[in-house]
Amino acid sequence: MLPEAAGAAYLAAVCPMNEVGTDLNTTMQASPLDIVAARRDAGLYRDSVKAVIQKITAPPAPWPATVEEDVSDFVEALYTEMSHAETLSAIETREGIIASWNAWNDPTEPYPAHVASQKIRLKLNLPADSKASCS
Repeated sequence: MLPEAAGAAYLAAVCPMNEVGTDLNTTMQASPLDIVAARRDAGLYRDSVKAVIQKITAPPAPWPATVEEDVSDFVEALYTEMSHAETLSAIETREGIIASWNAWNDPTEPYPAHVASQKIRLKLNLPADSKASCS
């Protein structure tokens, strides 16, 4: 796959997940926290991550050699994201949801999926800003 086509395929896969992730983040920042909405949005995010994994691991053509390793790292990191979202979607108490969210979202550490994504973006000449590139 040529880099331009790979960039388009990458964005087509990740942009819907990014939007669902933004919705989950907004829900989790609401005060007071809506438990039903938090569980629902975590489940939606889990499902969107699964969809990205399926698309990324079965591209229309092989990924360019320059991003093969980064794509593999990205997928591995997405499995962790999917697991966190699954856990969050199953918790039934406000305190448990908040504790799980805070454990998942350590502000002092970059997410491995974000790091791999930035490597892919750079090598495919995509904007580093994931929101702007998906608009």
